[in-house]
Amino acid sequence: MTFIGRYEQPWRGLDPDTAKTVLAQVNRYVSPRPMSPERTVISWAPLSFYDDVLLYALRDESTLPAITKYALRRKREIVVLDGTATPIMAANEIAPLQLSRDTVVDYARFFTAHVWHHGMPGMLIERLEEYSAAPLMAEEQALVMGQVLRPVQLRDSDQAPDAF
Repeated sequence: MTFIGRYEQPWRGLDPDTAKTVLAQVNRYVSPRPMSPERTVISWAPLSFYDDVLLYALRDESTLPAITKYALRRKREIVVLDGTATPIMAANEIAPLQLSRDTVVDYARFFTAHVWHHGMPGMLIERLEEYSAAPLMAEEQALVMGQVLRPVQLRDSDQAPDAF
């Protein structure tokens, strides 16, 4: 799994004891093969739309290519993200989800990065540089696409208050 578009997190490292605990919790839900304790690098990031849930990236470097799995953790509760909306909806119930004008755009980026369609992550592309095929486009196509892409933002309208 990879993050798409502007979904960027301030990833932070974990101390070895906490990393060992998180990996043991996540490995209970990982099949068919648990992630290697010796070769897995774990980092975490806060999420603005959950009060005390953290997002963990677990990169198992014992495989080629390395495999990265993502999990949400609230104290001892773990939800491993699997490319579907189901684990995110479960986390929304556990956390609970707290959407506001300040957090809804971050949530949209998070959701589209982690819910896959036809085996691919969703794309929330806000800038031409975020589109992986941009270097292959003709100059005219790139110019047109660059003119229509916009950062996601919340706006008010008479027809749909708090609409994107």
